[in-house]
Amino acid sequence: MEEINVYINTLWQSINFEFLIKFIIVYVFIIWISLFVWVWKDIRNRSSSIIFQVFCLIVAVIPFLGIFLYLLIRPSKTLYEKYYDEIESNLDIINEIIEERKKQFEKKINNSLKEEKAQVKTKNSKKNNYKYFIKVE
Repeated sequence: MEEINVYINTLWQSINFEFLIKFIIVYVFIIWISLFVWVWKDIRNRSSSIIFQVFCLIVAVIPFLGIFLYLLIRPSKTLYEKYYDEIESNLDIINEIIEERKKQFEKKINNSLKEEKAQVKTKNSKKNNYKYFIKVE
């Protein structure tokens, strides 16, 4: 335990203003690089335009103000979200077409059933007419 206290005291005494400034600079640089990588991956998911993608890398030129500008100009949906929204709207259209065709088919079936019933009735009425003409000997 005594050794740990000695190391902690040595560490506290060795930390000075210069070390603190270097640490802050390295920390800010790491954040800047991570923001750059995040923006690059995010814009590739949101746009297929190379010009827009390069323009959005203003984060590299203006590190912390650039991220706010990027968040303002980036598209609200990713390409996958746009794709699935388009598929969903197309499915709605396809469902409407299917419903219309289904109704048309049901009408055709109902009409053909009515015609068959009418034909059966006429055949039955003809059979009934023949019964009256049968001569019994």
